Amino acid sequence: MKTLTSLLFVVLFASACSNSKQLTELEGELMKKQKEIDRLTKQVQEDKKMKEAQIATFLTFQKEDAEEAMNLYMSLFENSKVVEIKRWGSGQPGKEG
Repeated sequence: MKTLTSLLFVVLFASACSNSKQLTELEGELMKKQKEIDRLTKQVQEDKKMKEAQIATFLTFQKEDAEEAMNLYMSLFENSKVVEIKRWGSGQPGKEG
């Protein structure tokens, strides 16, 4: 009976050590996965901020070269667009048009 009890103890101890090793390995893998999730989350947040970043310009010129400047700016920035153009009307301080 003593031998059986001792054998059972050895089996249980070996099993516990094996489970402990597996648990430690699983915890290590879990930590690696969590770090990867944190890195990806941070990247997504940075990408979102970059997509939300916009440049809004207001150009005013008096030498009749505003359209030329506007076209230059449009060529420099990807996904740029003209939202509004206002031109001098009659009776305003600049040349009409």
